[in-house]
Amino acid sequence: AANKKASDLMALTVRGCCVYPPCAVNHPDICG
Repeated sequence: AANKKASDLMALTVRGCCVYPPCAVNHPDICG
């Protein structure tokens, strides 16, 4: 359960990054 929760948090963080161009540009590996 803890791992799932951490995974959900990471996914949310990634999504937040990917909608923010300066962050998305720095993380093309996770933002596609």
